Amino acid sequence: MKEVIPLYAKHFSHEDIRQMIVFHETPLGRKSIEVMPRLMAESMQVGQRWAAKTLPRIREEGGEANARRGLIE
Repeated sequence: MKEVIPLYAKHFSHEDIRQMIVFHETPLGRKSIEVMPRLMAESMQVGQRWAAKTLPRIREEGGEANARRGLIE
């Protein structure tokens, strides 16, 4: 907790934290606590699939552009 509290303090005011506590005591807040880890994991998988599909093309285009500039052979 000693390492996590400063992270929250960096991004949220005391009032923000109080409002989050109130929210997380509501049915929707409790649902968000339950669902959010799965949602984040699924979102990361989407991002990984996108990167796997897109990065090879970006690397190829970047390599071709650098070759035209004479930066690589």
